[in-house]
Amino acid sequence: MSDSFGLASRSLHIGFYLWQFPVTSQTFIQRQIASLLDRGHRVTVLSERHPEGFVRHETLARYNLVGHTKYMSSIGSGDKNGSLKDICRVFRSAVLRPLTAVSIFRSDAIVRRKLFLAANAAETFRFDAVLAHFGPTAINASECVSLGIIDAPLFPVFHGYDLTRHPQKHGKDCYMELFTRSAACLAISDRWRQRLVEMGCPHEKALVHRVGLDVGLIPYQPRTQPAGELKLLSVARLVEKKGIEHAIRAISELNGSVRVHYSVVGDGPLLHDLERLVSHLGLTGTVSFLGPKSEQEVGSLMKQSDVLLVPSVVAADGDEEGIPVVIMEAMASGLPVVASRHSGIPELVLDGLTGTLVEEANSQDLADAIIRASRGPDAFILAAARKRVGEMHSGNALAEDLETIVRKYGTTAHGSLRHG
Repeated sequence: MSDSFGLASRSLHIGFYLWQFPVTSQTFIQRQIASLLDRGHRVTVLSERHPEGFVRHETLARYNLVGHTKYMSSIGSGDKNGSLKDICRVFRSAVLRPLTAVSIFRSDAIVRRKLFLAANAAETFRFDAVLAHFGPTAINASECVSLGIIDAPLFPVFHGYDLTRHPQKHGKDCYMELFTRSAACLAISDRWRQRLVEMGCPHEKALVHRVGLDVGLIPYQPRTQPAGELKLLSVARLVEKKGIEHAIRAISELNGSVRVHYSVVGDGPLLHDLERLVSHLGLTGTVSFLGPKSEQEVGSLMKQSDVLLVPSVVAADGDEEGIPVVIMEAMASGLPVVASRHSGIPELVLDGLTGTLVEEANSQDLADAIIRASRGPDAFILAAARKRVGEMHSGNALAEDLETIVRKYGTTAHGSLRHG
């Protein structure tokens, strides 16, 4: 279909294939969907699993994103009748889609279990493009495309752990078939695009497409000289790569030279270990764990804070960050950022220009940065930080960029884009 038939201007139907939706910590996906809806596109989310307890963020509620979601399967959740249901679905698939049923029996066992319910559908999910966030989930999406369950050009989106921990466990060639099946592979930073190429993704298929936010909706409130104690904030899932342990140790190393209070928003498997560390270091009155919070609550906590700490590290299993969205939110709001030289963070936080960078897992370096921050922020750095976020991570600009990618690479890979 040529542009003369309206391809360049008409709305698109974009599918999102996700392992689970919504997930409290993945606000970037909710915002990406919202940006596409704002531009008049149709969005359908295909989620393998129902959510397991989540904070209802403002974006989720305002756009009724759960209403855009189809839950494909609850297999593997402990249902004692699961095996019987699986068999029934496959037999029904054999009637409705014989070739699909045969292919499922031949496919990998784990993938097969995730596809049973999807194979049950008589209709194919048809999109102009399907985005699959995170490499392992994208492999499942590619199986759906291969089996005819989804009819759309596939765009995997890679974030961090899927290019570090996952390949270490499953081998450097774990995505070769996915690269072949995909229209293009999207990385959220320059660092991860380079990793895709190193892992065998064709250079011309490996693209940078960053996650974004609506900077215009974030009030700019540049911080001034802290009054009283220095209020430090981290917003993170409590896992090793977030490096919260090192922030706690840095506060201990201040030895009272700066009065601080450190608030940690988020939950995760390391919560109890971190609480014990706080107690052991005698910081019970200085460090507070606040649990998961909504977008609005995080925004309020940011307004009350003097510095955002992002002490990310490479985990023992190789897991790494992408570029945490909370950094973008802080920079857009005028909250100074102190972060590690880790993964793609230095692409956004330029040391001494848009924030402060410290060495990974170096609590003394982090403590020194906290002391410097206590003297008050540089207004020019705060203004430059907001400007850089607007230039690199504008949600509307990124939605437009995604449209361009889908029209160009989707058409090349899948013929003329459909409208449905």
